[in-house]
Amino acid sequence: MPALPIVTLPDPVLRRQSDAVEVFDKDLEDLARDLVATLKENVLLGMAAIMVGIPKRIALCAVDATGTPSSAKVLINPVLIETSSETEAGNEGCPSVPDTFEDVIRPVRITAEYQTLDGSRETIRASGLQARVIQHQIDLCDGILFIDRLSRLKRARIEKRLSKRRRKS
Repeated sequence: MPALPIVTLPDPVLRRQSDAVEVFDKDLEDLARDLVATLKENVLLGMAAIMVGIPKRIALCAVDATGTPSSAKVLINPVLIETSSETEAGNEGCPSVPDTFEDVIRPVRITAEYQTLDGSRETIRASGLQARVIQHQIDLCDGILFIDRLSRLKRARIEKRLSKRRRKS
């Protein structure tokens, strides 16, 4: 169960739409274990396989319904099926966009469908932090970073700063 290296902007894989998982086997279980190890090592509340350069529609959420950090729930092929009209701003960050935290407006409540590691279908209704984490991870599966939810000006500043930082290293 090795932790995997996280890819960062401007790596183009982060902008790629992840492919649906079609085979539910031991390889998928092994990948899920590696993703959980990566999540734990990096002390994250959630992550998607694309963050380690694997364009598979796999998301993890390590926040329970009360908003408390918990063991990771693996969501295979997650998709939002309902969102509340009520929204709220909340601070978000992502190790794929290093040293960047910004307020992002998202629906407060969601319903998502996903598959488990054995391929069975489930539904999750989430609110608060759990809903935010799930939405963030589904965005990543769709090639959308949280900075894409910001104004063009803020996003441009962040991308310029990250590009400058990358050139220096």
